[in-house]
Amino acid sequence: MDGRYKWSELAKGFSLLSQIGITMVVCILGCSLLGLWIDKKIGTRPIFTLIFIVIGVLSAFMNLHKTLKSYMRKESE
Repeated sequence: MDGRYKWSELAKGFSLLSQIGITMVVCILGCSLLGLWIDKKIGTRPIFTLIFIVIGVLSAFMNLHKTLKSYMRKESE
């Protein structure tokens, strides 16, 4: 029984880390590509790319905070 508990906890940790990693990559990469696309359409090369990179990083960290807060709440129960 103890071995299954360890594997269960390991799987939960791996799931949390992969969720955080994928979410951060998608937020930052998605916003960066959106900024590049807008810059190509308008012709203002670095401006919107930089703005959307900052937005992507901020949204990634906000999502990280939300995910960890939810995880900590579940662990305390």
